[in-house]
Amino acid sequence: HYQGVGQSNGTISNFWQYRYKGILRCNIAIEKIPNANIADENKKKRLIAEAKFLRAYFYFELVKNFGGVPIIDGFLLPEEVDGIERASIEKVYALIEKDLSDAAEILPQRSEYSNNDMGRATRGAALGLLGKAQLYQQKWGEAKITLATVINEAEYDLMPEFGQVCNIDYENNKESLFEVQNMYDPTYDLGGSMTIVAGNRSGG
Repeated sequence: HYQGVGQSNGTISNFWQYRYKGILRCNIAIEKIPNANIADENKKKRLIAEAKFLRAYFYFELVKNFGGVPIIDGFLLPEEVDGIERASIEKVYALIEKDLSDAAEILPQRSEYSNNDMGRATRGAALGLLGKAQLYQQKWGEAKITLATVINEAEYDLMPEFGQVCNIDYENNKESLFEVQNMYDPTYDLGGSMTIVAGNRSGG
């Protein structure tokens, strides 16, 4: 899929680079939040769980595309990162599964959040991604148990019409386990512009 392109390909280089930038920020959060000046201990635990969810997501994106990748699960300086070799696919998935299992134990259900917290990682999102990671490893039995938990906890349901899933009028609908919240500002060229890049060009 990626033969003959390597790190000189800007798209692939950016994909790799920004996943590891995300991992770095998650590692900092996981290490620093326990000592942060936050009185609410439950909030601390939730923020750490959110960081673990995101770290697992970034590693899942990497392992799907590149196989085994270097595992960096702490805050390291550039000279400490130098020389770290690729881990096996199995070890990367083991980290992903642990992060998601840890997150699922702490994160609230979607129904426990107010609209102001829409977009935060939830227990259902962590379990859903865990089940997906298990499917990618062909762990059929484990995936069945994990995903059955998502179904049985009844936080989500299928939309009446399939087209509603991708309709902007149904953002954050009951079928959505995790949805990034963004907008596009053409004046400053900020936000998500996929609908502009990949939208209808006919003018209709």
